Amino acid sequence: MLWINLIMDTLASLALATEKPTEDLLRREPYGRDAPLLSKIMWRNIISHSVYQLIVTFVILFVGTCLMPLHRVAIRGEGTETNATSGVISGNLLGESR
Repeated sequence: MLWINLIMDTLASLALATEKPTEDLLRREPYGRDAPLLSKIMWRNIISHSVYQLIVTFVILFVGTCLMPLHRVAIRGEGTETNATSGVISGNLLGESR
């Protein structure tokens, strides 16, 4: 985790340090204490991206076997055939192991 933090902080500081400030930015009044942290455009982008990710995740989870033909394998110790690759794909998407 330390390496990830180090890399992300380095890239962010380089982005801030390499861009020259404009006169308009320097003349702008600071935001007040009661100003919202996230603007309406930011909220719109966050919500629309979340909906997009949910749609893609649910399509792969529920219709993925029709879209991607996968081999059926029998799991040892069980008499039923399951689609192991589909479980791996949906598990990785949902952040859990199956």
